[in-house]
Order: sequence, then structure tokens, then C-alpha cells
Amino acid sequence: MRLRESTLNDAQKRYVDALVEIQIASVLMHAWAEVEHDLVYKPMQGRLSDDEYAILDELNGLVMTGEIALERLQKAGDARVAAHARFANHFDLAAYLLDRAAPLLKGPASEAVLGRIDVLYNLLEELNLSTPEGLEPFLATLTGDTERRPLAEQIIDQLLTEDASRYKTYEELREVTDRESSFLSQDERLTAPEIQQAIGQFLSQWIAFERMIREKATTPEFEGRRIGFPTARVLSELQLFDEETSWEIDRIRRLRNNLVHDIEIPDVAEINEAGHRLEAILQRVRKPKLVSAISSRKRTRRKRQAG
Repeated sequence: MRLRESTLNDAQKRYVDALVEIQIASVLMHAWAEVEHDLVYKPMQGRLSDDEYAILDELNGLVMTGEIALERLQKAGDARVAAHARFANHFDLAAYLLDRAAPLLKGPASEAVLGRIDVLYNLLEELNLSTPEGLEPFLATLTGDTERRPLAEQIIDQLLTEDASRYKTYEELREVTDRESSFLSQDERLTAPEIQQAIGQFLSQWIAFERMIREKATTPEFEGRRIGFPTARVLSELQLFDEETSWEIDRIRRLRNNLVHDIEIPDVAEINEAGHRLEAILQRVRKPKLVSAISSRKRTRRKRQAG
């Protein structure tokens, strides 16, 4: 900052246009500079020997190593603090999520890529996971197909699949968030009791379906993999269903997404029909175990009779 000349006396005015160099150094570098300056530039007892110059070079190398170590220590400390620091708000979460998901995204990211980031933030806060460290396990399975499933929706699905009891918490938080942000119109917020009942019954069947998929995903091919939301790829790898049933499950999964993420509310008949179809699919998958158990008992009985 340039000083006003009127504040200076005559003796000081000659320094108004002087250039001053300010050197900033660490304690290690400052100590080295003091020693090197006094020995090399102000030799009190003659010129230094070659051995002394060599020792100074060694000390310089140690100081540079120390500088690098201090810088690494600073970065490690910053990373540790950042990992445990809570997201201040959903804007903070959005910035972090876009940065982490950048390799998956093609071109500039819009708000549509994120989805309902405000609802995700509130859910993470409620589950005490609103930190980079808490969010980390759910980032590995993100996909770049954000047109069909925005980033927030993908993470919410994983959170819900991990613990079915979170569905109720999520529904309550979403209702509060929508009310506060006026995301939905007044008419859209007023959902008939029969629809709420149908949704509850459907979600109970869907939760049972998710649980069954996780139980089935215990084969060696899935070892070490995090099985979250039962995507079409996971169902295909499990090879539990024929083509027609797989298509039907895909249709039911889309209906579930519409309900859970407030994309579209189908009528009561469609919700109930989807719940019944899920129940039938679950019974069909579990039936082979029952048949196998009955057959085993019959074989045992025949052996006893023959004996």
C-alpha cells in the first residue's frame, strides 16, 4: 500500500518510491538461511573449505526434505479435517458431489444431474452421515446415467436399501422439505388416505424384494461387492428370473422410483396391482426351496419304508 506523502516528514519522503522485497520462509528455511548467510557472505575466519561447502549442501538437502515433509503434513491434516467436516448446507453437498462425480459426467453439469439434493442433504443429516467420510461408501456405485437417475436419487436409493427402516424417515423428511421449499403445489401435497395405504403396502413388498435380492447375492461372483439398489444389471447377473419376469420387475422398479422420488403418483389400482405382482414373484422365487424340502422329506420317508 502506498503511503500518503502528507503523512511523511522530509527525511522519509525519499523512500516513497522505494521497492521493498518481503521474503516468506518456514522456520526450517529461515534457520538454514541464517547459517548459510553468516558463513558464506560474512566469513569471519576466512573462506570456507570444500568440505564445509559439502556439509552446507547436505544441510540444504535435509532442509528441502523437511520442507516437503511439512507440506505433506499440512495437506494430510487438511484432508483429515475435511473428511470429518460436516456439509454446511445442500449447496455445499452439491459442490462436493459434482466434484467427485466429475469423471462420470459428460460435459458441463446442470441441476438436473443432481436431482433433489436438498432432500438428500436432509436425509444425510438425519442419519448423521453428512460428511465426506459418511458419504464415501455410496459414491463407488454411482453411474453417469443421470438422465434416468440423478445423483441424489442414486445415493438415496442406496441409503434406503441399506436399512429398510429409513423409508419412513425419508418420507417424513421429503414431506417437510417439500412443504418448506414449496416444491409441490398445495393440491399435490394433499394425498388421499387410500393412496397412502396403497403406497405403504407396496413399499412393504418392495422392501421384502430388496431383502430377498441381497440374500441371493451371496454367490462367489458377488463376493466383495456392495449390493445396494437391485438394478437391472444385478438382477441379470443373479439369473433368478426369465425374460418376461425381468421385464415386469423393471416396470415395477420404475413405479417404485416414481413413488419414492415424487416423480409421479400412479392411481391406487396400479399401485396395488404392482404390490400383488411383487408378492407373486417373491413366492415363485421362494417356492423351489419349499418343493426341495418336501421332496427331501419324501425321499427320507421312502428310504425308511424300504428299510
